[in-house]
Amino acid sequence: MDQGIIKNLKHFYRRQLVESILIEDFDNKKLNIHYASRMCEEAWDKVSERTIMKCFLKAGFVKKETEGVNVVENFDEFDPELSVDNWEDINYDLSILYEDYVNVDQNVVV
Repeated sequence: MDQGIIKNLKHFYRRQLVESILIEDFDNKKLNIHYASRMCEEAWDKVSERTIMKCFLKAGFVKKETEGVNVVENFDEFDPELSVDNWEDINYDLSILYEDYVNVDQNVVV
């Protein structure tokens, strides 16, 4: 299920983090656990029911009446508007692409 649900959650959380850095002056603030948990809650609210349903279907949690339904294999249903246009504003001293930032832990074994 990590392919869709957790990947979506991480994507939306990281997007919020970048947007917060762009919108607010994070140079003078520290990210605390309360603010991080609020961002996580907001990110979870953005994970669609469709994504969750597709992940459960792929994992084999299928009701008898839904058997035979084609399961989409591609879980990358991110909105194309999710790219950060101002990534360069906070990435001035690093050479990392936004997509690499979002997928930084894709190959981490847990």
